[in-house]
Amino acid sequence: MINRLSLDLEKMTKIKFNKNNDMDIKRNHYYRIKYRSEYFANKYGDTNPMVLVEDIDSVILNGFRWFDCVETNMACKTFLARQLFENYLPIDESLDDSKSREVYYVKIKAKDSPFSLGEFVYKDELDVI
Repeated sequence: MINRLSLDLEKMTKIKFNKNNDMDIKRNHYYRIKYRSEYFANKYGDTNPMVLVEDIDSVILNGFRWFDCVETNMACKTFLARQLFENYLPIDESLDDSKSREVYYVKIKAKDSPFSLGEFVYKDELDVI
């Protein structure tokens, strides 16, 4: 069990921190979260939810990046909290790394709900459907 858990964590980390992702992300297109996420499972009822991309963080936040708005924007606070919950790197490395990665604002609809909620996700978390 422990070996399997270690392998799963290693696999998730490699997927999450994949820097060779040259996929072109388009506005108003649907994608799927590519790795299994306990966070998304608890919040939306799906480990790999489908998401609708609105735009990159700097467009949504009027020229600011997500980390500039953590104190004033709830979606940014939630994104930071999710990183703290899901990342397996030391937090200093993780946050420094996250500042150089593309981040998109997406809408996610929970199962059995007519409402969508906004979240920030890394580009390399997105997969084509």
